[in-house]
Amino acid sequence: MVLDGLEKEIYLKACPKHYRNGRLYNPLKIHFVRYADDFVVSCANRDYLENEIKPLVRKFLAVRGFELSEEKSKITHINDGFDFLGFNIRKYQGKCLIKPDKESVKGIYSRIRECITSNKTVKQEKLIAMITPKIKGWANFYRHIVSKRTYSLLDEKLFRLLWRWAKRRHPNKGSHWIKLHYFISKGNQNWVFATTGNRKHIELPRFDATKIVRHRKIISLSNPYNRKWDNYFAERERNRLVKLKISVT
Repeated sequence: MVLDGLEKEIYLKACPKHYRNGRLYNPLKIHFVRYADDFVVSCANRDYLENEIKPLVRKFLAVRGFELSEEKSKITHINDGFDFLGFNIRKYQGKCLIKPDKESVKGIYSRIRECITSNKTVKQEKLIAMITPKIKGWANFYRHIVSKRTYSLLDEKLFRLLWRWAKRRHPNKGSHWIKLHYFISKGNQNWVFATTGNRKHIELPRFDATKIVRHRKIISLSNPYNRKWDNYFAERERNRLVKLKISVT
């Protein structure tokens, strides 16, 4: 709530307005994006961002008894990119791509590795049950952005962890026996970690099995508790269900 009004303050006091062909436009490309107490301000001019917008943000916070964290805030070029809420936003050859940030990738890999290495003697079914929520939760969080390559990388690293786990359990067995005992073929995948034989079939989901579904940005002024926005939210929900149906099908 402390930051409520900051966006309006920036647009009113720091965003120069110009008209072109009778239409209002934003020459410095000033935009504000906020989630809870984290926010990003973009501007086409670094000096203007440093000398005009940043002091305005400081003043806005000072009135409310807060100050801008110099340690956490920085000014950077979009070609160098920046991390925000677990995402990395950066332009590659003029095209802006949003990917999972490196710390988040390292974090999920470390959690899964810890789970596998600290459960060397559990049954395969139990290990799958422990890892599955971690994979699904993380993959679903990043399913709206450019994540396919990251998913594939994590699947490769995960396979190596599982292979070492399986070989450690059976040091006297050959690789072919271990493959037949712990991995199955499914579609074009030959190394799916799953129960085999007469056991109940349980398989570990892959990161890259998660479908990429682009997120449609919500209008910042919309309010689900205001009746005049009912049609807008109903349309968003219809579109979401259509995409979900296509993905499941």
